[in-house]
Amino acid sequence: MTITGDPIIKDGCLMVRGKVVLTRMPENVVITSASSGSAFLGAKSTTSGSHHVFNLGVLEDYKFLCLFIVKIWWMIPRVGKSGSEVPMETQMLLLEAGEESAVLDEEPSADPAAENKFYILLLPVLEGPFRSSLQGTSSNELQFCVESGDPDVQTSLSYEAVFVNSGDNPYELMKDSIKILEKHKGTFSHIENKKIPAHLDWFGWCTWDAFYKEVNPAGIKAGLQSFLEGGCSPKFLIIDDGWQDAVNEFQKEGEPLIEETQQVVRDETHSELSRACLSLDLRTLGTSSQGSLKIQDPKRGKQHKSSVGNSVALHWRDISWKFKVKLELFFLYKD
Repeated sequence: MTITGDPIIKDGCLMVRGKVVLTRMPENVVITSASSGSAFLGAKSTTSGSHHVFNLGVLEDYKFLCLFIVKIWWMIPRVGKSGSEVPMETQMLLLEAGEESAVLDEEPSADPAAENKFYILLLPVLEGPFRSSLQGTSSNELQFCVESGDPDVQTSLSYEAVFVNSGDNPYELMKDSIKILEKHKGTFSHIENKKIPAHLDWFGWCTWDAFYKEVNPAGIKAGLQSFLEGGCSPKFLIIDDGWQDAVNEFQKEGEPLIEETQQVVRDETHSELSRACLSLDLRTLGTSSQGSLKIQDPKRGKQHKSSVGNSVALHWRDISWKFKVKLELFFLYKD
């Protein structure tokens, strides 16, 4: 028999469909109902700050699939069975559960197929100016991190940091959850409600596979010329460049690690490079075209402007994580 109802906190445990999901939950963790059997997890802090890490409780004996940011621009999956295996910057956590036996049963069912399996989704979401992510500890605690990225934007309360929902089909669960969040947040649209951009039908060229980090003006010009000679001129060009060394400017030698820079340091561990990508619509640009290209710095609100013609040089300074990016753009386009 399927047990329904909103996720609840009872006796220090997170309960979903009558199953214990998290144990030993701290008293500062709060839960608020969303809709259709879903809820939000959050927490309270005694101090205000731009970065908080809250314990949600202990996660054990659950098969899970998660997606986490392994690099600044790359997300990969991981599977596991306990909280200690949940990596930093986890963006989605999907648990597999069975309704016929308790998670902590000493004598599990001899026939796993007899269990009526269902799935539990824990999805960190945006809450105003704050983003959230999940992570585990060596003691199987599941934590969520909330941060604004701006030391002047602070809070001591986070009521809707992690969305919790359940369903019998993992694919439908994901789709239904996004639709619930679409209605609740009102800040985005589900893919079913989006219009397909016209440029998806255009033929374009991305320079990455041709040049990797060695992209250069002469090569781009030769590549575009070869397309022209072959009779399949691209309608847009993505110059995939801007790799730079990532340096942790927050930490001085001999000083302890600043908590807010944990993500930056972790990314440097995986890669010494960061990457920027700029896409141009070549339909509006000719060999003698002149115009204006503007890039908005979201962190500082500054706008950087450069003329657009046969040769373009953009300098975007002081962007997030203090990467200094210089993009040299050169293009040739003919009808």
